[in-house]
Amino acid sequence: MGNDYSVSMEQKLAHICIVLKETAFPGNVGSTARAMKNMGITDLRLVNPPRDRREEARALASSAKDLLTTAKTYKTVAEAVEDCQIVIGTTARLGGWRKKVWSPRDIATEFIPDLAPNRMAIVFGPEDRGLVNEDIHLCTHLVRIPTSRLMSSLNLSQAVMVLAYEFYSGLIDHLDEDNARKAPQYADRKTMEGMFDHLERALHAIEYFSAGNSEYFMLDIRRILNRAKLANGEVALFRGLCRQMLWSAANGTEKKFRRWFEGVEHGLKDQD
Repeated sequence: MGNDYSVSMEQKLAHICIVLKETAFPGNVGSTARAMKNMGITDLRLVNPPRDRREEARALASSAKDLLTTAKTYKTVAEAVEDCQIVIGTTARLGGWRKKVWSPRDIATEFIPDLAPNRMAIVFGPEDRGLVNEDIHLCTHLVRIPTSRLMSSLNLSQAVMVLAYEFYSGLIDHLDEDNARKAPQYADRKTMEGMFDHLERALHAIEYFSAGNSEYFMLDIRRILNRAKLANGEVALFRGLCRQMLWSAANGTEKKFRRWFEGVEHGLKDQD
């Protein structure tokens, strides 16, 4: 059977990277590399990976040893995903900071059309505790793999395989549809994080936040703006608003700007 879709699939799969944060067991890194290559994903990024027992990782990688050789290492998740437009965090927990959680199939269906030119990171935390809130803040979306109550925990490479499979199979099923349109390029995480930092400073300046609750408010704002899939020009527009808010605070007109922003936020939440 001919693979007429292979070139296009490779281009799209090349825009997916797997990020492993502080993986405890080298064997899990090797098994992850093998699962990735099974599904055509070759961009492996490691945040503070284990430094010992590298032969164990190579043995379990089998024919995917090349992914271990080309894997890039980073000190933080923020550094690992800064060139990505879409960042999907994996979580086994619900509630609190983790309000909106997607299933693997739904998130693949949603974002397959956005691959190429946009780059996606799928981020996995340490085996024993997963991603912390600081990592969750960097994610545009969260995904949870449903499991039986008889055995709820998954091995790291199993979780990688489930998500990689959903994207691979989804690309096969929807390739013709995806090629019918060209996806716009969104702002990457480095650009978005710069905007969020600027916006938080501006909102503090106009005294928008109540005492001690800025982190929660910013999480809601992040969700709203991440869902909007902003392009670079739209980010520049928001940063212009931030500069105006900071100017207003410095010139004594911050109350008018605060009332205006409160109205904008209520309008956005009504559409959520």
